[in-house]
Amino acid sequence: MESRTQLELESAVRLKRNQLLDALGRHVFNDLPAHLIQISDMKLLSRTDLWEDLRAYIRGLSSADLLALRSPKEDAQARVKYAIFSHRWGAHEPSYQQLSRNQRWMDDATPTNSPGLLKLLRFCDKVRVYGCPYAWSDTCCIDKSSSAELEEAIRAMYRWYRDAEVCIVHLAATDNLADFEHEPWFTRGWTLQELLAPKRITFYNKEWASIFGNAVCPAESRNDKEDWRVLGTITKVTGIPAGDLRHFRPGCERVSEKMRWASQRGTTRAEDVAYALLGIFDITIPISYGEGQWAFHRLMEGIAQRSSEPGFFAWAGDASPYSLAYPCSPASYGMPVLDAQTVTGLRLTGSVFEEVGDQSYSITKLGLQVKLLLLPVRWIQQAQGLGSYTLSFAEGIFLETSPSPTLSQAYYEIFKPEQCVLGVVNYTRVTGDRGTLRVGERYFGFLLMPSGRSGYVKARTDQVLVWRCMEGVTKDLENVCLLNTLSPYGRDITT
Repeated sequence: MESRTQLELESAVRLKRNQLLDALGRHVFNDLPAHLIQISDMKLLSRTDLWEDLRAYIRGLSSADLLALRSPKEDAQARVKYAIFSHRWGAHEPSYQQLSRNQRWMDDATPTNSPGLLKLLRFCDKVRVYGCPYAWSDTCCIDKSSSAELEEAIRAMYRWYRDAEVCIVHLAATDNLADFEHEPWFTRGWTLQELLAPKRITFYNKEWASIFGNAVCPAESRNDKEDWRVLGTITKVTGIPAGDLRHFRPGCERVSEKMRWASQRGTTRAEDVAYALLGIFDITIPISYGEGQWAFHRLMEGIAQRSSEPGFFAWAGDASPYSLAYPCSPASYGMPVLDAQTVTGLRLTGSVFEEVGDQSYSITKLGLQVKLLLLPVRWIQQAQGLGSYTLSFAEGIFLETSPSPTLSQAYYEIFKPEQCVLGVVNYTRVTGDRGTLRVGERYFGFLLMPSGRSGYVKARTDQVLVWRCMEGVTKDLENVCLLNTLSPYGRDITT
């Protein structure tokens, strides 16, 4: 009987050990960054290095320790906690090659010769305070000579920031909360996801002092995302609601709002405008530096395939160089195209109670296929002779966009835009293929010009056209193709 009990105990221990090894292996090779800095000796570890160290540790655990484990998955995650770094790149940042070839890299960290190394060292000092055994920085923990590793890092970066124990942010131009308005960190493309993704974040100023920590509540016990002073200031600076700062959910919902958050941010490489938004919209596209603006166009195509909200079309200004149906950048959604005041009360999404706009628009070879409610427009000449023409609508529609779109007389006579129609995007869907505009409600849309027999061209305007209905309208919807390019048989008023 005693022998049987011993065998059962050994079997249970072996099962626990194998479960923990299996959970750790999956976590290390699927969830963690490709390289991490081990804080105890400041060495750069690969996933394989980390796995070997952890496997040796688990094999050395006693039977009592193994049997005391409740959840192998949770224990595996707890043993590889890492802190993640967010900052603006500066001069002489350390590279993967520099750290991997020189395990005593910290000896080279001086303010004059290696400010980037010194910054990394200060970050690692903070990581120790948080009790994290590992750390990750985008400067040196990605082997950028490996296209496969670089592509994985770009695709997985949002998830890595989300899963980190804490995100340590260094604001190099800030002394205190009042400086946030002028801090360049809030203007960079990549730092948007670094702000939204982490569950816990701590801000440090240019002297590496916690901006909000004190003796009563030191930085290592804080989460600046739980401080309403911080959230209020960041909301004022970025336009991002406090609820999203605390608990952001990635996905292809609220497209126009998320694009507005990115509209005032910049990146060094043109492709990074798109790549920095992959995690925000939970989109995956191949990474190919050298493609330029094509990257953002591919991002928008990916969003169009998954989004079902009319807010996708709430853009104005320059179209993509690859399609007149898509915007050229996040700035097409930002101010003054559609400011926060204009957005208030403007329905850009539907609800469980009613369908707003066409929720099943789709990509075709010719362009974007979408059902719109079309209204007639007219052009009013402002003066005799060479006066300009101003856009006007039928009675019962009050245009809120100011100034109203105009055309010069010469332009008008060449392109003859009398056939223009107004495409209403956020109508309320009623029975069948009919839409309605309700009295007093605000709507948005764009000018459309017939282009041959194949579809319409979206006319260029500097602002999204927004208006209020003074009379109700209900009519059949039209299946419209927003063309990628001009038909050789149609006219264009987009230039």
